[in-house]
Amino acid sequence: MKITGQRKLAVKPYLSRGPQDAVALVGGSVQFQCEAGGDPPPDVLWRRTAGGGAMPLGRVHVLEDRSLRVERVVAEDEGEYSCEADNGVGVVRASATLTVHSPPAVVVHPVDADAEVGQDAVFECGVSGNPRPSVFWSVQGNRSLLFPGATAGRLAALSSQDGRILLAIQSVTRNDSGLVAVCSGVNPAGSVVVEARLRVTSPEDQPPPVITLGPTNQTLPVKSVAVLPCRATGVPAPVITWYRDGIPVLPGPTVNISLAGTLYINDLEKRDAGVYTCVASSRSGKSTWSATLRIEPPTNPNIHFFRAPEPTTFPGPPGRPHIVNKTESSVTISWTRNNKIGSSSLLGYQVRHFEGGYRVRHVEGGYQIRHVEGGYIVRSRHSVKTQHQPLDRLLQVEVFGRDPGTQGSAGWVVVARRVQGPIYTQYHLTPSVTYVFLVRAENSHGLSPPSVPSDPVSVLVEDGHLVEARHGLMVDHIVELTDAQPVSTTAVKLTWEMYDAEFVEGFYIYYRPLDGSRSPDTYTMQTVLHTGDASGFQVAGLAVFTRYEFFLVPFYKEVDGRPSNSRTARTHEGGGYRQSPQSASI
Repeated sequence: MKITGQRKLAVKPYLSRGPQDAVALVGGSVQFQCEAGGDPPPDVLWRRTAGGGAMPLGRVHVLEDRSLRVERVVAEDEGEYSCEADNGVGVVRASATLTVHSPPAVVVHPVDADAEVGQDAVFECGVSGNPRPSVFWSVQGNRSLLFPGATAGRLAALSSQDGRILLAIQSVTRNDSGLVAVCSGVNPAGSVVVEARLRVTSPEDQPPPVITLGPTNQTLPVKSVAVLPCRATGVPAPVITWYRDGIPVLPGPTVNISLAGTLYINDLEKRDAGVYTCVASSRSGKSTWSATLRIEPPTNPNIHFFRAPEPTTFPGPPGRPHIVNKTESSVTISWTRNNKIGSSSLLGYQVRHFEGGYRVRHVEGGYQIRHVEGGYIVRSRHSVKTQHQPLDRLLQVEVFGRDPGTQGSAGWVVVARRVQGPIYTQYHLTPSVTYVFLVRAENSHGLSPPSVPSDPVSVLVEDGHLVEARHGLMVDHIVELTDAQPVSTTAVKLTWEMYDAEFVEGFYIYYRPLDGSRSPDTYTMQTVLHTGDASGFQVAGLAVFTRYEFFLVPFYKEVDGRPSNSRTARTHEGGGYRQSPQSASI
């Protein structure tokens, strides 16, 4: 009997569904398919193309259907991934490219700038992302955009060699003070916005001189020597002069004024008694500090003689005050204590504030502050029989402020005493006035040197509803531009998705051509009002077969929000229908 056998034929591997190019966001996930057949069934192996880096083990998984899934995508995952099917009869391979998009991120944050009237101010901004973001400048309250190379009056946007973009403001004026420069970056993955403020100063805006060590009340015997110190700082350096009962004190046989400003009086006589006032003056203004000098016969048994305490007995200067909060009418400052408390316990804190004008203020402890010609005089009313006669009895915070429309300085003014903690809130401030704070410590021997002055600060009165709207529109992503689809040779249909419509009255649609040589000023803006369910708009009047970049900016009244992501699309070619390249979906 003859037995006939049937031989089984082997089939080389083949792909019924191979991997396709994909785009993923940083932090997202992506999946590549690899459905293979053959006889015997092939084994499937995934690998990264040579030079593309290692497979991200720990974040990559091969699923039951042999698909490759990459979790928590990072920028380094970008590259080519290959699927290889092998069953011993043959091998088949297919590859796909992963493009990783990352939203714009600020790598160089613009900082607040100070410039004097007539000088140029420059802001710097750097934004990274993939694809490379379109970065531009704008000014808060003005909807014009400045891409690198563009100019608008005294404003110019420039590119630096290291990839930063600069905003230069030429010959600033007082009206530029408070200007908010806005740096924005957009790409298909998202957007970012950062702001910086311009403060314009002039020589007259410098705070008046600060007397760091002034005279104190003394009772001295006839024929002795009186030493009345007066040290001051300021920009420019102040000039120190002395007065006795309002009459200038001039050097003489028994009177000497050192270069540092200290007044020496030798061989004291009764006629030398009086109120001595140190005046520190400059073009920024003047400050004054007064003390009473009493002269008595050394044999008078009813007089307790005392000299000024040594500066080493005073506390050390507190740390520089920092602005920790501000509202439309108040500013809160905070500072650090100095470990040096001096020869007696710290008594507290004192606050000084600029108010201008001429007024007499009676304050706790029996002192009078009189504002005269842009300065202040502090006159002690304590009995001269006390051993220590401090000018004030606290750690003091001094505040200087000026209305932008005024000239000159009205000095530093005490506004609070006996403040216990290293924090203070000053209320009832005037909008648009710039204030500067400084802090002194005090014990029963006297005042410390002043702290370094704070940064200038001003308060603005704003509509609370608009403040809330600005916060809502700037902090969160309000809208995503989901698609830009060409519909003709001159039109593109935009589609978007709203995430929060509470403070959205409409959108500004910005678009600009990306092909060929173009001016950096070439962009167009259209306004679309938000009407309920509307989530698209057709932009017409475009150039034929030209690639455009689009993005949206939500707005509420005069408040502009954070831009959407961007999309690109090319209009159809003339002479017939042409399917244009479309931007990848994220």
